[in-house]
Amino acid sequence: MSLWEKKLFADDCLYAALNIVKLLRWSISTGSSKGLVQHNRAFQNLANGKRCFVLGNGPSLSEEDLSKIAGEDVFACNFFYRHPQAKVCRPKYYFIVDPKLENGEWPASMIDELYAICSPDLLFLNARVNKVQPVHSRVRPESTGWLEISQTLNRFYRFNGGVDRPIAADNVTKAAIQVAVHMGYKEIYVLGVDGDGLFRDLLGERPHFYNVELVNENVSYDHMVKNLWFCTEGFRTWALMARSLRGNGVELFNASKSGLMNCLKRRRPSELNQ
Repeated sequence: MSLWEKKLFADDCLYAALNIVKLLRWSISTGSSKGLVQHNRAFQNLANGKRCFVLGNGPSLSEEDLSKIAGEDVFACNFFYRHPQAKVCRPKYYFIVDPKLENGEWPASMIDELYAICSPDLLFLNARVNKVQPVHSRVRPESTGWLEISQTLNRFYRFNGGVDRPIAADNVTKAAIQVAVHMGYKEIYVLGVDGDGLFRDLLGERPHFYNVELVNENVSYDHMVKNLWFCTEGFRTWALMARSLRGNGVELFNASKSGLMNCLKRRRPSELNQ
């Protein structure tokens, strides 16, 4: 085992131990969000082995004709409602779990916009925003799921452990995939998750299919190193997720035309049987 492999193994052991402590704390807690998260049991095995598409917001999504997946079970996230084919595709499930919604960096009005344009069957939010009044006043309780994201991804983490308890996800699409697994989907196609957003941002290029202010173009060297480490962990945990899910009968595919997500087996939507 190389020094690098030893470091990763030690990191994963530490993360796993911290996860156990956090899970024990959550199990004895009595907060209101706990009941909201446990309600996710109602969504278990809804799909009965079907396939689904999980859409990111990467630049490659602007190259796609989303009419080809109209009628499929689609999971979308964040600012997907800005996509010109958002109404054509009409995602069944929508996700916003980023802390930016909680701290006000993202406007609560985006919930109104996604409802108006996409009209998803279910909206999944981070349980922490349940107490944020501008958000709480906009959601539809009967069609909202809440996710407790307080665990850390590592090689020992169970990606199929259910979402009626705390989960680990370093980005919104990994949270959406775990919900898809919880619902019983057996083929999951990731589209528009390019894995190169940070690099584009650092180089002054657009990191999403929509225009957004660049946040990493002029960061300090130390901050850049930190972000690159997070990016490395992100690639590693994508591979861990694919391997773990495959061992439990769930196949995870990269359906995008481009990007750096070569840790996932590629399969384009045009290759699928309708």
